Amino acid sequence: MVFPSFTARVALVALSAVSLLSILSPASMAPSFAHYTEATPQFPIISKMDSASDKEMPYSALGVVAQIAMFHSGYGWAASSLGVFQTSDSGTHWVRTLRGDAAIKSNGQTDFLNKNTAYAILPANNTQSYLYVTHDGGRKWNRNLVPIEAQSVIQISFANSRVGLMMTAPHGAAGPLEPIALYKTKDGGVKWNPTKPLLTKSSVIYDILNATHIFAKVGQTLYESKKVGQSWYVAGNHAPSGTTLIFVSPSDGYAVGTTLWKTVTGGKTWSKIR
Repeated sequence: MVFPSFTARVALVALSAVSLLSILSPASMAPSFAHYTEATPQFPIISKMDSASDKEMPYSALGVVAQIAMFHSGYGWAASSLGVFQTSDSGTHWVRTLRGDAAIKSNGQTDFLNKNTAYAILPANNTQSYLYVTHDGGRKWNRNLVPIEAQSVIQISFANSRVGLMMTAPHGAAGPLEPIALYKTKDGGVKWNPTKPLLTKSSVIYDILNATHIFAKVGQTLYESKKVGQSWYVAGNHAPSGTTLIFVSPSDGYAVGTTLWKTVTGGKTWSKIR
């Protein structure tokens, strides 16, 4: 799977706070299926849209940046309040490739697979979203109607051009029994199927490692799923505090906050990095 380096990911997640959620107690993680309805045939599955290329501009002109990723040979992506941008000179100059309704306001609502392939979730209306996809560096974008409210999407992550995950949480929910739901696609984002959500009373900090492997931290308890959220188990009971969770392999991970912590045991033990 292709991800930015650890350093890039730490910088990336620091740009915006992770959405927090209050739901059922971790001691009773009773999973339940989230309701899902596929897009009906009258909606276009994929429709082409022209590139929105602008003149080159400096990083300071990109607006409020929510997410950024850098790759080899100086290529990189940035998502901001003004759209989706790409650079080919290590960030000195940027070109906007998607604009208009493409105002990205939350970290996690975009995913950058490599220098050519990028994904962005944007509102279609109050109950649906568009998943925008490009495979040619932003020259052209395709879009697919997704029956999920854009503001409830807290992270999308693709392992390759076909397999991806979308994590959602209720937007503005006040009730005590609101789950984090996981959806999976195997066809590049055309159809999304639900997984079993993680239910907990406390705020959840999560990290999608790859197309099947997910970590979630609730207080000092670290939960792990190796089956795309279909089942969860406790990976460790002494997870440190931190606002961000980052795993770079099933064994190696970091908890990022005012202090940086590292695990090489899959979350069983942690050590402080000074």
